[in-house]
Amino acid sequence: MSDKFWAVWRETGGAAPSTRHPTKDAAVTEAGRLAQQTNARYFVLEVVGVVAPVKFPVAYTDIAA
Repeated sequence: MSDKFWAVWRETGGAAPSTRHPTKDAAVTEAGRLAQQTNARYFVLEVVGVVAPVKFPVAYTDIAA
């Protein structure tokens, strides 16, 4: 599965984007639909990277000898 997707976000805020559009065209179409419905501007956002937590292995050393 590709991590690449586009999202739509209303300029004045509101809820965080919740739909991952698989193509730019799909996101533009959705932004247009929402703009007509709400009379507001929408941004089409493109994913450019991802940040993931780094998990280190845990090691135990017994120091009570």
